[in-house]
Amino acid sequence: MELYIGSLFMPHGLGHFMGLDVHDVGGFVDATERPTELGLRWLRTNRVLEKNMVITVEPGIYFNRPWIISQLDANPAIAQYINMPVLETFWNFGGVRIEDDVLITEQGYEILSKLLPVTVSDIELVTQGACRRCKCDSITDKGCNASCCRCTDNANTTCNASC
Repeated sequence: MELYIGSLFMPHGLGHFMGLDVHDVGGFVDATERPTELGLRWLRTNRVLEKNMVITVEPGIYFNRPWIISQLDANPAIAQYINMPVLETFWNFGGVRIEDDVLITEQGYEILSKLLPVTVSDIELVTQGACRRCKCDSITDKGCNASCCRCTDNANTTCNASC
């Protein structure tokens, strides 16, 4: 943890406030100095979360060869913890980041994006034309036709499926 090895593979913040322009401003208040340490410098807020705030939680993993190699060259102490032969098998993968959008409530939180696909198989179904909500394969140009799904618009954005 002290060496921030995770930042080799997640060279971005963990999330941000959501607003009118998606990435809302206002994460640092009271002239707070932003952290500069590797792994912390991408944090987007130091604010205490309050009711009705919406924030994203978006961990990711990337195999960005130029970034990783530059960091290993600049920080030789961390190279001993990296299995380069294994890492080299991932250079062509690229990376992935899946976001949750979270509403802060009086009692805790509500995950607004909870119905979106997150598993590899569910994402593949959606990219092949399955309904985003019930994951059925009955999508037509007029929306989802599955009897288990009650999508109310052609974009399949509001579905009351219970299947």
